[in-house]
Amino acid sequence: MKYFRFLFSMSLTGALLLVFGISIGVATFIENDFGAIGAQSVVYKALWFELLLALLVVNMIGVIVVQKMWRREKWVNLLFHVAFIIVLIGAGITRFFGQEGLMHIREGQTTNSFISDDTYVSGTVLDGNYQKDFHDKVLFSRIKNNHYSKSLTLSSGTVKLKMKQFIFNAKQIAEHDEANGAPILTLIIAGEQGRQNMFLKAGQTVNVNGLPISFNNADAINTVQLMATDSGLVINTPFPLNTMSMDTRQMATLETGKSVPAAFRTLYTAGNANFVLSAYDPKATIKIVSSPVANNSQQTRDAIVMEVSGYNDSKEVLLFGGKGFDPEPVFVRLGDLNMSLTYGSRRIEVPFSVTLKDFQLDRYPGSNSPSSYASEVEVKDGSTQFPFRIYMNNILSYKGYRLYQSSYDKDELGTVLSVNKDKPGTAVTYAGYLLLAIGLILIVFSKNTRFNQLSKLIDKVHKKRQKLTTVFLLVLLASSSAMAIDVPEAPPVKQAEEFGKLVYQTNGGRMAPVNSLASELLRKVYRKSTLGEYSADQVILGMMSNAHEWQKVPMIKVSNSDVAGILGIQGGYASFLDFFTPEGAYKLADMVDKAYAKKPATQTTLDKDIIKVDERLNVSYLVYQGLILKIFPVPNDPDHHWVSPLDDNFYALKGEDSVFVRNGAYQYFRSIASKNYDQADYILNGIKKYQQTYGGSVMPSQRKINMEISFNKWDVFQKLFPYYTTVGFVLMMIIFITIIYPKLKLSIPVKIMVGLVILGFVAHTVGLSLRWYISGHAPWSNGYEAMTYIAWATLLAGLAFSRKSPMTLGVTAFLAGIILFVAHLSFLDPQITNLVPVLKSYWLTIHVATITASYGFMALGALLAFLNLSIMVFKKKDNNERLSLSIEELTYVIEMALSIGIIMLTIGTFLGGVWANESWGRYWGWDPKETWALASVIFYAFVLHMRFIPGLRGTYSFNLAALVAFASIIMTFFGVNYYLSGLHSYAAGDPMPIPAWIYYSVGTVTVLGIVSYLRNRRFKEV
Repeated sequence: MKYFRFLFSMSLTGALLLVFGISIGVATFIENDFGAIGAQSVVYKALWFELLLALLVVNMIGVIVVQKMWRREKWVNLLFHVAFIIVLIGAGITRFFGQEGLMHIREGQTTNSFISDDTYVSGTVLDGNYQKDFHDKVLFSRIKNNHYSKSLTLSSGTVKLKMKQFIFNAKQIAEHDEANGAPILTLIIAGEQGRQNMFLKAGQTVNVNGLPISFNNADAINTVQLMATDSGLVINTPFPLNTMSMDTRQMATLETGKSVPAAFRTLYTAGNANFVLSAYDPKATIKIVSSPVANNSQQTRDAIVMEVSGYNDSKEVLLFGGKGFDPEPVFVRLGDLNMSLTYGSRRIEVPFSVTLKDFQLDRYPGSNSPSSYASEVEVKDGSTQFPFRIYMNNILSYKGYRLYQSSYDKDELGTVLSVNKDKPGTAVTYAGYLLLAIGLILIVFSKNTRFNQLSKLIDKVHKKRQKLTTVFLLVLLASSSAMAIDVPEAPPVKQAEEFGKLVYQTNGGRMAPVNSLASELLRKVYRKSTLGEYSADQVILGMMSNAHEWQKVPMIKVSNSDVAGILGIQGGYASFLDFFTPEGAYKLADMVDKAYAKKPATQTTLDKDIIKVDERLNVSYLVYQGLILKIFPVPNDPDHHWVSPLDDNFYALKGEDSVFVRNGAYQYFRSIASKNYDQADYILNGIKKYQQTYGGSVMPSQRKINMEISFNKWDVFQKLFPYYTTVGFVLMMIIFITIIYPKLKLSIPVKIMVGLVILGFVAHTVGLSLRWYISGHAPWSNGYEAMTYIAWATLLAGLAFSRKSPMTLGVTAFLAGIILFVAHLSFLDPQITNLVPVLKSYWLTIHVATITASYGFMALGALLAFLNLSIMVFKKKDNNERLSLSIEELTYVIEMALSIGIIMLTIGTFLGGVWANESWGRYWGWDPKETWALASVIFYAFVLHMRFIPGLRGTYSFNLAALVAFASIIMTFFGVNYYLSGLHSYAAGDPMPIPAWIYYSVGTVTVLGIVSYLRNRRFKEV
């Protein structure tokens, strides 16, 4: 009974949560040093980790029983605890029964199989007429001792397999061996993994891309014969063979049927086959060695040495392979027994076939950069046959399999599709997510939850204290000084404003003033709303009318230092011309091609930064060419298409219409450039009349146009975020002062601050209303709108409780400002082009927004905890009771803040799983970023459960834990990006040095923790 009490105790729950959180946190550092497979082998897919999660499920079920959570007053707690169990069960189903892999198809080809994500040791045994197949899932890595053994009982005997050695990133080398060596010739060829060495032994013949090559084999006719003679190597070819010296670049053609001296450092070419003679050693042996890798995310081809014994015989075979490789079988013969063995991914058949009809990769006009890509496929299943277009976020689902667009071949004639079969696991996990979200949200609103009790406890302490404790949140906002930019003279304000009133058609079909387009374009390219003293209208009109001069202006934002180095710029901004060499070559071409060619699931932060910069460059190109300015309606078009002067659809216009469209725009920009503004105004009025004549039925009213332009100028949401943060912070500081000096009467300043918050709320409400009127839909249809609405709702909640506690209003005003700040980051990077990458996802926007907002509550809790620990230091006999009440009240506020924070963090983390699953078929992959987000959830869950654990209860312990736990948030937000490898990481090459403030922070928290503990223990809490 004693053991059962411990098994179902909250103490064990806390211990398991800590072990879980610490384990996955340590695993991210293992991944950084030993790769993802290393972390999976010792943590994520290890047996002990699976047992840990199983024990956690058993413990939680027991806690539900012991705590009698089926009682009505505990239904909310029961809901989210059961939901967490369901999520773990769903993860288990995915782990043990799900299938995942990659399907590679070339255009015109058909396949009904895919390469598994897991690795296997597989084999086929032929014993007479008896055949036995086996597939054993394995996970070998360089960080652990790898073991594999198997015994096969056959009708004629027993065969045993035992792995003798695992070789990470195995490479073959020819090593000189005077005693046992034999002649070995080394060739360099172009293989699937790039440049590869090929070793030829005497008498051997190989095939290099269709070209047969033999070494010391006079009987190998119709091959390129390489022979070792006393005078050196000679070559004799029956085929035309071209040569090029790598030293002199001299080219020649070998005479067929004649032996000539073979040359090293010379490229031999025949058709698609190329090879170089690298080395020749008359006495050498081939050895397998482990080769270092440039980075731990690089895919490696490993090898295992397998001992095969039985039938009074024993042999060692070398098996090359690993994750993602479709290995060639190695054949072994023991007596009359024949075997084939492989190591690597397994080819798994699906109950239908897929034919790639066409792979489509769209590029930006005048550029090689991909804007989107898709696979036109045909699915065949018996008599069932149908076409389907697979592209990012458009998934082919059939018979339980889901196929996602993942990547493509470099020659753009083949596609790579992610394949996932996990309908039961996904359904159970999603059900758990939904129940968990409902349960977590009900925590805030249910009367019988701890959250509601905390509110009552605060009221109780408030009556004793007669003062409300303050909350303040410190956020370091990076300020950027104005940078002087040498720009050409922009068009006058008057002409620019009139240009901004033109109506244009967005890619989504919305009719809006050019002023909105100009604002989006400048924010996209320059990341600011104005360029010096020039408005967005002036800048964009200048770019279109005087492209030659504006292409010299450093106005394209480049935030990545590596990219800036390649471009040869400083200051974070590049001009359009900086991206090209004097010969006109695009400097980032190779990096862009590699970034786009990668699967979205494997794109690093550097890749994404490259894509962002490339997109800004292409947007600039569209502006300079006028391709983005769709201001001319197509006459009598039933679909109401509008075109730009250089649009392909322009050629659908006939007669005078086409002449006016082309010449009108050209003459207008020419008049602006030559400063003939009267003529420019005349032409602009003509364009407006043309719009009214052929597109008046879809144009917005002049009132709505003027309202949208005014809304853009007011920029209410951008101005509100510093306003909210400042007013909220001042309000919190005023109330904080009342804690230290309770006799001060500061009710008037408090009322003034409250009034300012209400004033901002009114402006916020007006801004949302205007956006609703202008767009014609409720203002939460995209990520930016949703966050502005969340900020409004947050402040509304604060106003609802402000009469009870001005503190709440100060906190919510500050948090509303932080939310608007995060929204502003999205506002500065609007969606302008027709890109369809995985990162342009509504799920992703909400996921990031929710998690980021949770950081504010966690920071709130950490800073309040720091404040509480600091107050403990000042405890004295005469102020002990008053400060203890303040500490108690603040502690309750911390617990409420952390409760809201963990709710948002948990929901945001699981929304990230939904986004990943809907984008590329994997809702959890243990990437360091998502792992640390989960670790943060686990650590804060432990903090909130400390009150149930004997020895960890108490105000001091809770406050210290709330402060220390914020380190997991810092690690999630900052550490992963710069110190760990992964999809979200900036880390490349040598890691960044740890900033000095980290050491100071750790030292400060340590000293504060010790001093506050000693001081708090001396004076008993009230």
